[in-house]
Amino acid sequence: MPHSAVASRLGFVGALLLVATLGCAAELATFARSDTAFLLHAAGQVLDGARLYEDVVEINPPLIVALNLPAVLLARAAGISDILVFRLLYSLGLLGSLAFSIWSLRLAFGPETRGLRSLCLLIAVALFLMPGNDFGQREHLLVALVLPYILLVVARVEGRPAPAVPALAAGVLAGIGLALKPHFLLVWVILEAYAAWRTHARRPSMEALGTAAWLALYAAGVVLLTPAFFRVALLLGPAYNRFGHYSFFTVLWTATGATLCFVAALAGVALYRQARHRALWLVVLIGLAASYVAGAAQLKSWTYHFLPARTLALILLGLAVIDSRRPFTLAVQRLYGAVAFGVLGTSVLWAFAAGLLRVAQRDPVRTSERQQLDRLVEAVRRHAPPRGSLYVFSYTIGSSFPLVNYSDLRWASRFPHLWIIEAVYHDQLHADAPMSFHEKAEMGPAERYLNDAVFEDLARYRPDVLLVLRHARDVPENALRRIDYLGYFGRDPRIAVELGHYRLAEDVGQYRLYVRAGTPDQPGSPPKSAPGEYDVRRSRVTGGRAVASDTGLLLHLLTFLVLGTLAYGTDRRRGHAKKAVGENS
Repeated sequence: MPHSAVASRLGFVGALLLVATLGCAAELATFARSDTAFLLHAAGQVLDGARLYEDVVEINPPLIVALNLPAVLLARAAGISDILVFRLLYSLGLLGSLAFSIWSLRLAFGPETRGLRSLCLLIAVALFLMPGNDFGQREHLLVALVLPYILLVVARVEGRPAPAVPALAAGVLAGIGLALKPHFLLVWVILEAYAAWRTHARRPSMEALGTAAWLALYAAGVVLLTPAFFRVALLLGPAYNRFGHYSFFTVLWTATGATLCFVAALAGVALYRQARHRALWLVVLIGLAASYVAGAAQLKSWTYHFLPARTLALILLGLAVIDSRRPFTLAVQRLYGAVAFGVLGTSVLWAFAAGLLRVAQRDPVRTSERQQLDRLVEAVRRHAPPRGSLYVFSYTIGSSFPLVNYSDLRWASRFPHLWIIEAVYHDQLHADAPMSFHEKAEMGPAERYLNDAVFEDLARYRPDVLLVLRHARDVPENALRRIDYLGYFGRDPRIAVELGHYRLAEDVGQYRLYVRAGTPDQPGSPPKSAPGEYDVRRSRVTGGRAVASDTGLLLHLLTFLVLGTLAYGTDRRRGHAKKAVGENS
């Protein structure tokens, strides 16, 4: 192999490792996100004998807890943090996904390999840097597991099916990813239908067999090993559907990353005729559309629900820039090409910038959250005995985790957070009328279960410390913060007796901290309801002034305009040069 080819290959591998290293370093430099921390805690509880869906109540199927078991086991064997072990294992998994995706992309590209390495680097950026603060979420794992399968669908459509073993492995990995978030089965169904139509297939592909076999095996395992999941799903499923609920069309148009996805789809359609690898463009476009609909179908508008769609949108934009035949002959093509380059370049540059900020611990959002977490850790440690226990009254998991993990306290609840209250009273939170809690006879099954569970957990675990999220004034502008937890739970005589064992210790930021009294006559104020006295802080700047004051948005727009203008000018000059050559010849 010529020296230049060796140097080029080494440079390519080095660039891949640089992207992966930055992404992993950015994750290691920050504290664990709430979902990751809770799932590791849940896995540890299960290993200690807790019954999943009874002692540890999780609304999702059990696979995600099972996938966290190895990290907890290895951490205990090595005597180190399970969060650190999880991150190391997860990073290795992402590297494996990247390697498999590159192999699959080479097969999809076929003999025409122009731009292949650039697209491989873009996939690395999509897996390691684009997730940002959603690194480690189930949707992140899902897209890493499903991406090789999507690329092998392209190879199959192009008449270059993968050998049986890699195809079967890709199908199984896709099945594992889809089992984590069943909404995204839509992606698999549509891509398999498209591939079968294009190839006139009379029997399932090896990829489809692998996915179907895993899903069937997994479903049987859930029925046999965790039948309690179905009871919890029937009991809490309707309430969870209302938790954080928005209408489908509201989520569809306002989701995080909607602009990126719509621009990518439009650019893909507009420049499709210029594509060198049309099957690749079309499969990625189909996957983007299906994953976006699957994200919106969850009716939550949470950022990580759209991570698969954003990942495929980035790849499609990369194809529009890297895999288009140039120069463009039409002005509209030059415009879409410039927009695609501008959006892609802006997304990649800011993904790198965000990664560097996280490594340097200069991310303003995460820094503020870390400061709040540190204050809470110090407070609960100050008032709880070593290996004491903690209970938190709050609608958000961010109040409980990773506080439990970093404070090294035992968790005294079967729930990660009291989300059922927000779900039950969702319609009242934005209404003008004052909050009106249900009497026991008016409660539905989920609300009755919540009240019984709170009493049973308080009586069983006798937590050393209670944290109560302080409620705001009872006005619609305060929405979720209107909920008075002490007022709500204090109406239950059983829970009121348990709360009477505690005394006020201090206020910590948004929370009121209570400690368990040593004797009934211990002085101090017990938990009691009182009218809310503050309002949730919101910016009063709206409209154009809000845009003008958003420095991050302005920098994004400036980057996009500079890159888009450069791309448009370059394509226009190339077009004129080609036209001049044609006229002279």
